[in-house]
Amino acid sequence: MSRKKMTLKYKKERSVLSDVLPYEVPITFTNWHFYNFLLRHKIKYHGGKIEWLAGDAVVYCIICLLFGIPKSPKPNIETKTLFDKERGFNQLPVNKWGAIPFYYKISHKQNEYRELAIPHPINQLQVIEFYDRYKELILYYCSISSFSIRHPKKVSKYIFYKDSTHYENLSDDSSPREESGKEYENLRSFFVYKDYSNVYKFYESDKYHWCEKKYNKLLKLDISKCFDSIYTHSLAWALLNKESVKNSIHESKETFAGHFDKLMQQINYNETNGIIIGPEFSGLSI
Repeated sequence: MSRKKMTLKYKKERSVLSDVLPYEVPITFTNWHFYNFLLRHKIKYHGGKIEWLAGDAVVYCIICLLFGIPKSPKPNIETKTLFDKERGFNQLPVNKWGAIPFYYKISHKQNEYRELAIPHPINQLQVIEFYDRYKELILYYCSISSFSIRHPKKVSKYIFYKDSTHYENLSDDSSPREESGKEYENLRSFFVYKDYSNVYKFYESDKYHWCEKKYNKLLKLDISKCFDSIYTHSLAWALLNKESVKNSIHESKETFAGHFDKLMQQINYNETNGIIIGPEFSGLSI
């Protein structure tokens, strides 16, 4: 079979297709149209503002509605406050107080439900920029612990070679997350995960079966209401040291840890206690 190089033309905005939504959403719910809308109008979040390709008043109204921005009674998108003529982009400031995610419940156990959340569109836009700016640091910090068996290892490939090796390594599972050492026909998660995309795969692995033979006892621990109990400031404490952060609060806010802390707050309506459950990026906090 001839070796054929294939390029997958997905942009940084692809995180809204994989990492900002819970896996358990109705089959009729999709972010594809949102993704295409972002690309078509080159919508970005930067420096506390939304900017988009200069267009007509209809696009302006849709953006105000979609991202929760108060609309002027008489919008004039050609004014200096909104329009950058040199770059050809409109700009609008974003509400700094955060946004309320959409909550819904799914069946969890018998007679029990789990509450999941879909971030507000403005927060999804912020996640895009956060991933693009800090993807290398995310990979670094997630690789520090030698105990983790599931963490981001690299950014998903944009290119693969369609040859015999590709078909030998082609994944046959339906997991929304990519695993290290496997190849895929299309991009799934923003990151490739090591070693297992989900914990249940560990219990089915040869490594676990080998441990069963070697050890006589197994201890399992489960943190009750884990995501609900996370204090977002502790993210910076874990990465930079609690004492250092408290002694340099202003400076710490401008670091990766400080921006991560602020993002998780804004996604959860500026709450510092607890993070939303469901989206893949929430798992990076733990």
